[in-house]
Amino acid sequence: MFTKVTHATIWVKDQDEALTFYRDMLGFKVAADNATSMPGYRWLTVAPPQDDFEIALNLATTPEQLAGVGRQGIF
Repeated sequence: MFTKVTHATIWVKDQDEALTFYRDMLGFKVAADNATSMPGYRWLTVAPPQDDFEIALNLATTPEQLAGVGRQGIF
């Protein structure tokens, strides 16, 4: 049984643009913004004012991921 969710992923076309929206428009704080050992991969997470949840703003690169941008809450 799940007792806690700490991260959720949102696919984005532009991480800098998404960061500007979540940080400047919604008031989220940057929790992590790091280059990784994988070339071209940036681990970027933002967090609302609560302590234990982050949203990963992952760059969409595959056709499936790109198709999901903007539709991730639609079922």
